Amino acid sequence: MEQAQLEQDEDGRWSAWLDELPGCAVWGYTQGEALDALQDAAEAYIEDMASQSKITHSQAYEERIQALRGYAAEDDDIEKVNEDSINDFWAFTKAVAFSRQAGLVLLDSGDLRAVWRANAGHHIGLRFMGNQEILYVIFKRGAEGRIAERAVGKDSFDGVVKQIKKLDFFSFVK
Repeated sequence: MEQAQLEQDEDGRWSAWLDELPGCAVWGYTQGEALDALQDAAEAYIEDMASQSKITHSQAYEERIQALRGYAAEDDDIEKVNEDSINDFWAFTKAVAFSRQAGLVLLDSGDLRAVWRANAGHHIGLRFMGNQEILYVIFKRGAEGRIAERAVGKDSFDGVVKQIKKLDFFSFVK
């Protein structure tokens, strides 16, 4: 699986980058801060590439899923790609048309995780488990970047859509 490269600089800060995304490099005062910044930078990088090449979200997702399958084949820590998880991702994104492109990660369990982030720090994270079950984390940030509202749990497609509506997250949805 694709791995972030981390290196501690002489001044104590951490640099992080992905070899697969040339020029996509960030730094943070801690490893966690650097990895969070890298996630944001990678999503922006991929979204920018998609807009420049005029490929659709679906095309970008297909390419990313194929790359994740390749990483999984090389990684002994991943049990097996959960095909039901990937099928659920496709079904969900067809049912709910997101205006932003998600970052996709393959978990060690073989499940697919999709994360949508907005500029204000709002966040939707969905782990597709198969059988139309989703583990979700949805939150909105308020003043000073603090989490103002959040929903966390496990639910069906319809239940997750209700949570998105409840938190008025339609800035993410077309």
